[in-house]
Formats: sequence, structure tokens, C-alpha cells
Amino acid sequence: MSAPRLSKSQLWRAVGKISIELEERHIEILRSLAEYLARVAGSHKLFSRIIRRIRPRTREELLELTGLYEKISRFSVEEARRPGIFIELFTRFRPTNYQAKLIEDESRMIAVAACRQSGKTTAIALRLIHLAIINPGSRTCIVAPSFRQARKSIRKLKEQLDLFLWTARRAFVSEELKTIVKFTNGSVIEALPNAIERLRGETYNYCYLDEFSYFIDDAELLEGVLLPSIATQWDRDARIIVSSTPWRRDGLFYKIFNDPQEKKRWSIHKWTWREAVAEGIISDEFIRREMTSKDRSFFMREYEAEWVGDEDSWLSLSLINCSLDPDLSWWTEDTPINGRELYAGLDLGKRMDNSVLTIVERLGEDLYVRLVKIWPLETSYSSIVGQLKRLTNNWRTVFKVAVDITGVGEAVSELIKDSAIQGYVGVVFTSRMKEELATVLKQVMMSGCKMDDAGRWTGTSTLHIPARNNTQLTEEVVAQLNAEKYEVAADGSVRFYHSPNARVDVFWSMALAVYASRMKSVGGATVLHG
Repeated sequence: MSAPRLSKSQLWRAVGKISIELEERHIEILRSLAEYLARVAGSHKLFSRIIRRIRPRTREELLELTGLYEKISRFSVEEARRPGIFIELFTRFRPTNYQAKLIEDESRMIAVAACRQSGKTTAIALRLIHLAIINPGSRTCIVAPSFRQARKSIRKLKEQLDLFLWTARRAFVSEELKTIVKFTNGSVIEALPNAIERLRGETYNYCYLDEFSYFIDDAELLEGVLLPSIATQWDRDARIIVSSTPWRRDGLFYKIFNDPQEKKRWSIHKWTWREAVAEGIISDEFIRREMTSKDRSFFMREYEAEWVGDEDSWLSLSLINCSLDPDLSWWTEDTPINGRELYAGLDLGKRMDNSVLTIVERLGEDLYVRLVKIWPLETSYSSIVGQLKRLTNNWRTVFKVAVDITGVGEAVSELIKDSAIQGYVGVVFTSRMKEELATVLKQVMMSGCKMDDAGRWTGTSTLHIPARNNTQLTEEVVAQLNAEKYEVAADGSVRFYHSPNARVDVFWSMALAVYASRMKSVGGATVLHG
């Protein structure tokens, strides 16, 4: 159905007062363009609303409007609703070959594993925006491992709206809120928390799961909640998109890319740094720098989009995953604390290592990681000790502080002693002591968990690591916990090592904190208990 034919006076009233003089042909262009855009958005009833929204107020806006009119003359409305042509007509974005394949994929279930900084987020965001615009009244949810990350994902989506021509953005987008984007045709894109009970029972047309490999209840969320949520919309082109950096091998995201039966359900998109460099998205120089400065496992995950085995890691990703607590948030140094049972571990870095402080809280038999502070390289020991002293004074109930004093020299040891930090215990990292520290950490993490026949850990650990917000810190903690490798010598002793570019300071800081929580004084000596 065509938009209603308005008289010239009615058009002027619809357009309202403007700051430039429109010629007769401009009025006709405005009317034709508004009708065209309303049909692209799926409803001729939007004509009057759109013509008011796209009226030009400046010469620049008039030039863009007439330029867009000339562009649309080459395509029918049906052609303009196709994703590739839609992007060409209404945005200033020109996709790479791999982005174009993703944007134009009409499959119902799409999975994406891609090199970082290669344009994955841009392509998915533009596709979601396109789907919302051509399907009036549709609902799209964006879900990430934490609500904070979901808000970050929709913030990135809103940034892609800057790629749209002014005329198209005004015609299609009605309101941009913190966690919601609303469209003139009644469609909505919203960021939602990863809370199964919150999502259960809702109805969506499109679902996007960002960083899906990091979801703890991935199978239940997808199969038990989100697929049923789009079931009633299947005849309206409903679909699900999942994307992530490869992480654990016991998750659904891994199965999607590697299990023959699961792969049949999905349209798979995967690209690495090679495609990104070939398309000019990432420079070859940048990749060479990353290759030499990053741990190999990190580079393989982030730039090769590959799952990396961790059979030689002291703490496997599946065991670490059992410790991630989606309801737990990180504390900061300014968090008010009163009457908590706290323990700290401080790993003092050298010139090439960061100094790291970990603080845990004991609640019954469980330990909750509350704070991980990573100081920049070359931060002075006096500054670190001063900050530790201030923190323990403010929180008052840090009962033990285990500090790695290996190789720091007598002057630093005296500095720590002179600061009169309550509960200070110096620890020298001999081979035997490192094995004891690592073993205590692993035992606490295994408590409450069990290993299945495939060698994967399941259950809920008695060590809880925050996974609710500040996911960048959580990801860094997970990466460092997994980076420490081991081998067993002929005499049965364990030797720990890591690849040259890996960071493991968090591993030893957390091991010290957990170790401190097991200490008690007996006759003037400090011994382990529990």
C-alpha cells in the first residue's frame, strides 16, 4: 500500500518550519524518500512520522537527503531490505569480505569465532540493527556473561549507529537509552542480564549471546530458555547469533565448532588475523608485536581463534570455571568492610613481573576472592608496602598477609617488617614451597567439584572468583591461573614453568592468599590447618 498523497500545504505542515527554502522538487524528493523509508521499515503508516523526522534544516542535510534519493532510485524497496544493499544504501560502512558473508547470512542459528579487533562486533551490530528495522515490532535481546558486559555490547551497537547516514538514522531510530535502542517501527533492542529466571518465559525474535564461551550455564540458557523464547516467532524469521573468543573445551561454544552433530545445526563463521591483515583491518606490524609480546596460548585464542589444550596446566579451565561465581562482584580498595575474616597474599614482582595483591574472605568452609590488585611494572616496593599498610589499617581484620620475599633483598624485608603490617608472614619460594602453595590452592578449588569421565571438572568450588562484573579483570585472572604449567620429575617432585610471555603473578598471589587462610599459630610457630 502506498503512503497517502498529501497536498503541498499538507506537506508544508508535516515538514514544519525549517531554516532553508525548499524548492518544489525538494518537496517531492522528501515525500518520495519518506514513503520509501517507511516501506523499508515495514509500515506505510510511518510515512507522516518519518517525513517530519527527516526534514532538512541545513544545506548539508538537504544535500545528503537528495544524494540518498538518487541512490535509492537504483533499487526497489525489496532490494533495499536485503542486508548487503541496506548497508550500502543507508550507512557509510563498507564491509570486508568476511564481514559481508556474516551480514548476509540468512541462517537461523549463526556462530562466530573471530580474531580480536577484526570487526566482528561491527558486523553483528549492523546485522541486528538491520533486522530490527525491516521487521516492525520485533524484540532483540543482547545477553553477555555479566550485565555490565551486556551494557558494553549494546553501547558498541549504538556506536555503529554513527555509521548511518543522518537521514536514515532519523528515519529509523526513535530513541537511544542506556540499555535499550528503540526504533520508529516499534522494534526494540535491549541488553539483559545473564539471569535464567529473568529471561525464562519472555518472547524474542532475535537473540545475540556475546562471549558465549564464557557463559557458565551455556547449554541451559540456550537450549532451555532462549530457543524456546523464539519458538513462537520462528515463522517471522527468528534467529540466534552466538559469538566469542575461544575459551574452554567443555562448553557448548566449543561443541558448536567441533562436534559433527552440533555443527549441522549452525552456520559457522571463523576468521583469523590473516584475513584481517589481508583486508587492511589490522597491520602486519601489530601482529608481529603481539606474537612476540604475548603468551602463545593467549595469541592462539585471541588472534588464531583456536581452542588451546591445557592438559599441562596446573589449573585446567574447567576447574577454574567451577570457581567462577556469577553472583559475586569485585571489591575495590574503598569498599567499606566491617568484621570480615580476611587473608592476603602479595607476590612482589621484579623488573619483568607485576606485583599483585589478592585478598580472600573466609565464610565457613568457603573462600571468596574479594580483591585482586595488579600494580604497573616498576612500581616501587615502598609504594606497594605503603598501599598494603593503608589497606590493612582500613579493613582492620586482615588476619594474615603472606608475602613472597624471594630475591627482593634484606632491605625490602626490613621495610615490610618496619611497616608493622598485622599478620605479616614472609615466604621464600623454594621448589618445595611452590609445590605446597600450588597444591593448597588446587585442593581448595577441587573441593565441591568432581571430574567426569571426559576429564572435565563440574560442580561448585569452595573457592569463589567474582564473575558478575568487571569481566576484564576476571578474564585476566582466569588467563593467569591457567597459564602456570607443570611437569613431574623422576623423583616425584613437581616443577612449575610458564611460556616466556605469560603472566602468572595472579596465580602465586592467590596461592599465597589461600595459603594464608590455612595458617594458624601454634607455640609461636605458623603451621597449616584445615
